[in-house]
Amino acid sequence: MTPQENTLKTFEYITEDILQPFGYMPEGLPRILPPFGQFKQFKIADQWTYITPSGVVVQEEENTLTDLASVPWFARNLLKIPGRETAGACAHDSGYRNPLRPRWNILTEEWELLGKDDWDEVFNTINIMAGVIPLKRKCLNAGLDLGGWYGWNRNVKKNPCTLNIPLLPIPQLA
Repeated sequence: MTPQENTLKTFEYITEDILQPFGYMPEGLPRILPPFGQFKQFKIADQWTYITPSGVVVQEEENTLTDLASVPWFARNLLKIPGRETAGACAHDSGYRNPLRPRWNILTEEWELLGKDDWDEVFNTINIMAGVIPLKRKCLNAGLDLGGWYGWNRNVKKNPCTLNIPLLPIPQLA
């Protein structure tokens, strides 16, 4: 079996019913390692996957760095960060850092590009799934509304023509 067939077989049991209303995390919530040594950011310990309710696969490799949604240092104690929001923050940071990276949709079997609003929705949906309380979600989403445009625009300008290689292989149609 080729790696492409294996990847598609991995997700063949996932239907639209399984993905509603919040998506699906086959490996569960990721383990997050705190900043240490010269690293000023948190690190995802293992590869993990999140599939959005619309079927888009978001995968992160192990050792991916994240700043946990760019929450300012003065607000981290107030919001008790890091906490349950780490999974949503990791996926969101990935989308913002790689705005032109196509993602595979297992329902439509096509590549998709997600926009800023899509990634903000991924962040909120994963936070609901992870059990982040509503007040904290509202605070985090307000922060995205106030400053998220800056990070998105900065990364789009930094890599205007870059299409990063997706983790999932492109399926071969017969």
